[in-house]
Amino acid sequence: LPGPGACRPLPLIGGGDPLEFLRDEAAGPVTVTATIEPGVAGMPDVLAVTATAEPGWHFYSLTQKSGGPLPTRIEIAADSSRQVTAAFVPDPQPVRHTVEDIPAWKGLVVEEHAGTVTWRAPLGAPSGAGAVHGGVTMQLCRDNACSPPETFAFETTAAAAGGAEAAAEAEAVGDWVRRAFVTRAAQAGPASAPVSQRWRAQPGC
Repeated sequence: LPGPGACRPLPLIGGGDPLEFLRDEAAGPVTVTATIEPGVAGMPDVLAVTATAEPGWHFYSLTQKSGGPLPTRIEIAADSSRQVTAAFVPDPQPVRHTVEDIPAWKGLVVEEHAGTVTWRAPLGAPSGAGAVHGGVTMQLCRDNACSPPETFAFETTAAAAGGAEAAAEAEAVGDWVRRAFVTRAAQAGPASAPVSQRWRAQPGC
């Protein structure tokens, strides 16, 4: 099967014909933003990358298995002043379902995101230093059609401290991150794949 960067048609739901790619670049069905959430109480800063899809559109998880739709990838540029130190954790988790009506994907567990999802990962030291930039590569789908993979660039600088209210919010985020990373580590086990640290613009199809 083609790799994650390849462009390939997907089968029609209920049939064997390939899907028609959607090429309306002006539609802009998804937006991607990023911010750095400051760490508190000894916790590292956290890179938060958010994708929001318009109603009717969805995309796939970072952990989507091969053999069907393409997984989303978040990659940090090699020349960023900081890099993430662990895998990204999604909030909310993707919706999982088993495909039964597409012969080529029958039995495949598909992991989808719709609406808004934020992925978080801890950043390496030094705290509060420099911008982070990279890209999110995803395959967008709606109804019975999917677009070729597209990369959405992001860039952010560290969030400034904002007093007690900001500190309380950061503490809540830190608690969420601690619990999420512990859960993710328990689920992944020792064979968990490392996070990619490189970002490349994707070639056109």
